[in-house]
Amino acid sequence: MKAGEKRKEVERREQKGHLRRGYAVNRELVALERELSMLCKNVFIITFVGTFSSSTYIKAQIVKVLYSVREFEQAEVIFKELLRNNPYRVEDMDTYSHVLYAKEDIFALNNLAHRMVLIDNYRPKTCCIIMNYYSLKRQHEKAVMYFQRAFKPNKNYSSAWILMGHEYVKLKNILAATNAYGRAVDIDPSDYRAWYGLGQAYEIMGMPLAALHYFGKSAFLQPNDSQEDVSKREGRARHG
Repeated sequence: MKAGEKRKEVERREQKGHLRRGYAVNRELVALERELSMLCKNVFIITFVGTFSSSTYIKAQIVKVLYSVREFEQAEVIFKELLRNNPYRVEDMDTYSHVLYAKEDIFALNNLAHRMVLIDNYRPKTCCIIMNYYSLKRQHEKAVMYFQRAFKPNKNYSSAWILMGHEYVKLKNILAATNAYGRAVDIDPSDYRAWYGLGQAYEIMGMPLAALHYFGKSAFLQPNDSQEDVSKREGRARHG
């Protein structure tokens, strides 16, 4: 078997290892989901927040959608309201820390971490918030340490596995990163972040076909990524 054919065979096996079944991206479906997502973001969410303004549960679900479509400003407004209504709330605050991390708001993330430590220092969600804080400060070894603490009471905390994968990528431990992302996929195969992380990891390892496969799965689950980003990945995969 030639070297090029052998590499393709390895990539094919890697794809099956995490996916366990065939998968193909339907480009028309992705485009349709992107349009529906924009409609949801601009009309549906705003209507729901107004209609169910007194429901904490509905607000918590809506704010997760806002985070997933990268409407960080709107998400932060609702998170602040949730904390005003319940200053001791821990549930969903790990998602709030993701929002603050994405905004690179180290001051607000520091305040949130201190608040959660005072409420419940040993909750897995508190550990994830602290991890985001150290990651934003580029103290990745400390971030991994808090990730490991988050796993002690709950090995099925998929968000923590994803974030640990991110930290291992930054530490250039790509094998550990793929293992972490793979665990996240096993726990929650509907989370696009784990598939995207696998795509990045395999791209770094110089396996472009496998990388494109995982990027495609991520795009199918999260059609809000720009077409420009998808095209760049496809170009790298074809010419890698």
